[in-house]
Amino acid sequence: MLNGFLVLAVAVLSVLFLHNKQHRHHWLGIFILFIGILLVAIEAMINQEDSATKNAYLGVPLLIISIFLKSVQYIVEEKLLSSYYLHPMKVVGWEGILGTIFYIFLLIILQFIPCNAGMCSNGVVEDTGMAFNHLSRSAELVIYLILLIILDGGMNGLGLLVTKHASAANRVTLTQVRTIIIWLFFMIVPLIFNLRVRESFHYLELIGFIVIIAGVILYNEIVTIPYLGLDRNCKKNQNYVNLGTSSFQPRDFDADITAEDDEIFGHHSSFDFQSEPNTQSPKAEREPPTSLNNTFQQNRFVGRSSVYLAMTSHD
Repeated sequence: MLNGFLVLAVAVLSVLFLHNKQHRHHWLGIFILFIGILLVAIEAMINQEDSATKNAYLGVPLLIISIFLKSVQYIVEEKLLSSYYLHPMKVVGWEGILGTIFYIFLLIILQFIPCNAGMCSNGVVEDTGMAFNHLSRSAELVIYLILLIILDGGMNGLGLLVTKHASAANRVTLTQVRTIIIWLFFMIVPLIFNLRVRESFHYLELIGFIVIIAGVILYNEIVTIPYLGLDRNCKKNQNYVNLGTSSFQPRDFDADITAEDDEIFGHHSSFDFQSEPNTQSPKAEREPPTSLNNTFQQNRFVGRSSVYLAMTSHD
């Protein structure tokens, strides 16, 4: 359920700090998404064990802090990607390097902080030595760790790609589909391979996932609602409005002749319109000689350079 606050936090912070506009259909999509996450969370709380309920009193505040920090990270990433020309995978690489350096020092500190044995391993907040001990004894665990690093880097790279070309809010809403994919995986794969560990099916959870998909579809404008002004600010309709109000007008190339053109014409006696007085109409004064009239008419819409080439070829 608290994962839904990440969507809301990113949307609010994007309005406050990035000045992004969240329109009616965006807020409605966030609301529907939050309702879907709430239904899934209610189903999880109904079927959870008592020990999990006791640990939740400490886990919920920590989760709220992590959600706030994660939302700040998304906003900072959107600001960087929108202000500078940065490749998403390069950003992921630097995040990984800096994160590794940071956690090297943090894990050393956590190794010496005592903790309740019922909540922590071996009485410390983070037993890094035990983790390396397990890795040294299990090749399968090492393979899983390498796959996790590769897949997590790819997932973050694709997420930053969405942030770069859309927004952080679009990225957060799309990541909610990940929960549905995980649920389907543990529902289908154990049935195919006849595994003992499988996800139990609950109708309320299924309804919640359907509502989540509806919120994601509405927020990302995959489907629009043409009522109550919910489609007024959709990107598709804005493009139609821009095309309908285009200020494009056919160019009159005769009106584009400037003093620079007159200077060019002055180097060619056959095109010197101002050297001798002419009693003809103003329109006739601008007509080129008859011998080049056809050539000039063929090149008038090509541009000034083409007209100049036609004149030089006459000489």
